[in-house]
Amino acid sequence: MTPPDVFDRYPHPIKLVLTDLDGTLTADEQGPLDCETLHLIRALNERSRASKAYPPISVVTGRPQPYLEAFAKFVATPLPSLFESGCGMYLPGRPLGQDYVFHPSLEDEETQSAARDFKTWADRELVSTRGAGFILGKRYALSYAPAPSSDVEELLAATDALPDDLARRFFITRSIGVLDVTPRPVHKGTGVLWLLDYCQRHLGLDIMPANVVAVGDSYNDVPMFEAVEVACAVANASPYVKERVDYVAEAATGLGVAEVVERAAALNRRLGYV
Repeated sequence: MTPPDVFDRYPHPIKLVLTDLDGTLTADEQGPLDCETLHLIRALNERSRASKAYPPISVVTGRPQPYLEAFAKFVATPLPSLFESGCGMYLPGRPLGQDYVFHPSLEDEETQSAARDFKTWADRELVSTRGAGFILGKRYALSYAPAPSSDVEELLAATDALPDDLARRFFITRSIGVLDVTPRPVHKGTGVLWLLDYCQRHLGLDIMPANVVAVGDSYNDVPMFEAVEVACAVANASPYVKERVDYVAEAATGLGVAEVVERAAALNRRLGYV
């Protein structure tokens, strides 16, 4: 693992910071929002418009499009963000109804039919049998919260019984408290590469994986880490995640994200990217 001084030695400027939402930018899914810290994140995004040293901050979340859009507007993200774990991309500044797109690999009847089959299986095996709660509002991703008497590990173990024809079609992972399911090949990692391709092709931005920092806290963030060159964890991240990143922030949640942005800005100043 790269030592914690990665920002002191890294040779490329950081042009974008991608952060998970629940457990990273904010507290867990059911916790109250820290509006003061979110205002700090917004201020950093506004600073990015005036100085190249400060990379803009975008969000990569499993949450549905309306939830992500509200957060993206609140923290003034200037560049695209991802919802449904990479199944969709929110495009700030576009007209209403044209401000989001879905991953091109998902727009076919075969994928939609497989998603219906998975939900039928999960309704029986996870919801009816284990009391899991199905999380509403998503188009392609499927998410399940464990019953109060259970935990997400039990839900993840239950998917071992998924029929092979469905298991091959889906990427199954978990956050701290939720089981997340997306049609292959989509997950946070492939979503990040799609986002960067969009920035290059449609926005004329020279942002490569080497210019991106990803910040997360849980298992489902690992594919996002693998898509970029610098991976960071907030202080409250799981031990599993902390073992797989290049830098662990001293602060938790949004303050940890702000700490990463400040470290990236210091790196950019050292490299003359201002």
